[in-house]
Amino acid sequence: RHGSLPHSMFVLLLAPPLSSASAPFALPTAPPASVDASDSMWDSRPFVDGRKTCVGGAVEAWSGPSEEVTSPVFDARTGKRLVIGQLATMGEVDAVRAVEASAAAWDHGQ
Repeated sequence: RHGSLPHSMFVLLLAPPLSSASAPFALPTAPPASVDASDSMWDSRPFVDGRKTCVGGAVEAWSGPSEEVTSPVFDARTGKRLVIGQLATMGEVDAVRAVEASAAAWDHGQ
């Protein structure tokens, strides 16, 4: 029989029955990474200077609202994520202007 496997090649896999007595699975956890001013890594943390925009190839200082950029590493003193910079928060008008400039620069991939 061309294209078919002999019956001996079929394997039936049976899962063990679920027991209501088994404990639910829990992922192992570890405390978050943290640093403080006494750590050598403190001075090498990145800085994100996002209080500027780049629209149409022109980099300009941003005087509008911004948001904090945080690291996944925690400050050991405060227990909060390290703030590593600021990021411009564009409104609709500025965002549309940036998208239109990007589309013009892309020029359909040409």
